[in-house]
Amino acid sequence: MRRSQQAIADVSLRLTRPRVLYTGNPRGPTLNGLMDWLGKEVGDDAEWHALGSGPGGSVPADAGTSAGPAAGAQGAWRTPADVVICVSAELAPKVCAAAVAGVQPRLLVVVVHRADTHTKNAKFLALHPQATRMMALAPHVANLSSHMLKRNVDWSMPVAPFEPAQPCRSKDCLQGFSIQGALRRYKSKHGNGFTRDYGALWARMLELRKQGVAVPPVVVVGKGERRHLMLPRELESSVTFHPWLKYQDFWMLIHRSYALVPAFGMPVYYESRISSTILASLITCVPVIAEQRLLDTYTFLSEEHVFLRQPDEDEAAAMARIAALPDQAIFAKREALCELRRQMDARVDRVLGGYIAEASKMR
Repeated sequence: MRRSQQAIADVSLRLTRPRVLYTGNPRGPTLNGLMDWLGKEVGDDAEWHALGSGPGGSVPADAGTSAGPAAGAQGAWRTPADVVICVSAELAPKVCAAAVAGVQPRLLVVVVHRADTHTKNAKFLALHPQATRMMALAPHVANLSSHMLKRNVDWSMPVAPFEPAQPCRSKDCLQGFSIQGALRRYKSKHGNGFTRDYGALWARMLELRKQGVAVPPVVVVGKGERRHLMLPRELESSVTFHPWLKYQDFWMLIHRSYALVPAFGMPVYYESRISSTILASLITCVPVIAEQRLLDTYTFLSEEHVFLRQPDEDEAAAMARIAALPDQAIFAKREALCELRRQMDARVDRVLGGYIAEASKMR
C-alpha cells in the first residue's frame, strides 16, 4: 500500500487515505492478527470499515461493544471515490454492489478469481457499467477471463510480505514441509473430492517409509477439521494440523518449512484459478515443490524460484530429497523469491497506479 502510494505520488496525483471495506466481524482484522501482519505503518495508512446494514453504511473496525456492533453508520465515505477495488466480485456481487452504491466510484476495478465461471454476460459486468476495469492475480487467469468475458483483463499480484523479526537463516531452523489452504470439498461434473489431495500424499509417504526412506514431517495449516485429513494412524506422529491460526502464526509455520507442497486435488489451479499456495510462497519467500506444468502455468515463476520435481518424482519423494540438500541450495531459492516479489510489487504499482491516474482524469 505504501509503495503504491509513493508510485502514484510520483506522477503528482492528489491522494487520500485508501479505505478498506470488509465483511464479517467488525473487529476481525484485529482479532485474526491481520493488523499485526501488515504492520502499524500500513494499518494506520488506511481507513478500515466493516460493511454496514445498508448501501453506504459502514462500521469502523474498532466499533462495537459486548452488545454488538453499531451497523449502518453514515458518513464513513466521501463520494464520489476515485477508485473502488472489488475482490472476487463474481463470488460476492452483492457486497461489491453495496460498496459501489455507497461510494459511487469514478472507476471500478474488479479482481477476478474464477475465470472458468465467466461469460460475456456475467452479472458483475453490470455493477458499474460507466467505467469498469478487470484484473486477475496471474497471467493464466487473466488470459482465460479475457477470452470468456470478451474484454481486456490485466494481471498483477499485490503481496504483503511476511518478514519475521528473527528469520530462518539455516536448516537448523526448518521443520518439515507445509500444506496450506482450507480443507474444502468440491463437486463438479468431473467428480468430487478435496481441493488438496491429502490421501495420495499420505499413501505415498507410507510407501516410502516401507522402503526405508526417511520422510520429513508435514505441517497442515488452514481452516477445517482434522478428521477431514483422513490421516492414517501410522502417520499420526509425522503430520501436525494447525487450524484457524492468526496470520502471524500461520505465516511463521510456513516460513519455518523447507517448502510448500501444493498437493492439488483439482485441475483448475492449472487452468482457470490461482492457488493460494502460490501467493503464500511469495508472501513468505518459501518455494513450492513444482512440476513443469506449474511453471508453464504460473509463468512469472522459473526453476530458480521452486524446487522442481525430477522426472518420475512425486511430491513425497521430492520432500525426502529436498530435506537432504545443503543450506545454500535451499536458501538461494528463498532469496530469488524475495527478489521476484520486489519485481512483482513494481508491476502492481504500475497497474494500480494506472487505474488511479485514469480515475483522476474523470474528475
